[in-house]
Amino acid sequence: MIRSKNIFQQLYAKIKQPLDSRRFRQALQEKTPVFVFQVGKVGSKSIIHSLSHYYDGPLVHAHQFKPDHYFWKTRELYQYYKQGGKMDIITLVREPVSRNISSLFHNFEDQTGAKVLSTESEDLALTDLVQTMTALPSKKRTAVVTWLDRNIKHFFGINVFDYTFPETGWMTYEKNKYRVLLLKAEIKDSDKEKAIAQFLNLPAFKLENTNVGSEKAYADLYNHFKNKARFPKVYLDELIDTPYFRHFYSAEDEQRVRAKWQADD
Repeated sequence: MIRSKNIFQQLYAKIKQPLDSRRFRQALQEKTPVFVFQVGKVGSKSIIHSLSHYYDGPLVHAHQFKPDHYFWKTRELYQYYKQGGKMDIITLVREPVSRNISSLFHNFEDQTGAKVLSTESEDLALTDLVQTMTALPSKKRTAVVTWLDRNIKHFFGINVFDYTFPETGWMTYEKNKYRVLLLKAEIKDSDKEKAIAQFLNLPAFKLENTNVGSEKAYADLYNHFKNKARFPKVYLDELIDTPYFRHFYSAEDEQRVRAKWQADD
């Protein structure tokens, strides 16, 4: 009985996928798609979840944009992009040390070899977790500070560093058939709501937070790490002495980041 059910589900999926793809391609022609596109762990899931209640056009959420993406909607959107389709993009930036910590816990088992709720994870000292973060390959350590160049500039021809970023914490850019809304993760939810509402002409838009690390199963360990962990200066320099940090964050922000995260010499 179970085997028959599984076979039915597989057959249903084979039929449903092409139908969904055709409907999605048709929707792309009828209303401008909104692409929530950013590096991971910057708060994007809350935005795409909330938009699903307010925006009736195509919605896609991804951290990578490529023709062989694992999610079929992203693959369809990529083909639409290659054909010259217009697009509205929402992206976010986040203070890089905090973002990297969130990424560590989100990918905890892959990066530490321990399950986050096991006694093995409890035995991992703060120094072990800091060592895990600082020992990652440079490409992974600095992914957050290079992502905009590798993606927004690469795909849409918009170099956000060419424009002075306002103190409001959000800005729109436009080039050819693309509009981009860039938000700082740290601004108030009410400011994000205002920016998205204006960008997409959704006056009633409200943000509902999801995927919050402090509310997940690993919350205790995550919060303990955030309160106690300290990093070598060279690690912080790699993230702070960058065009990304200098563009979106102030000298006062740097002082706060170093005061919170930098280990004593």
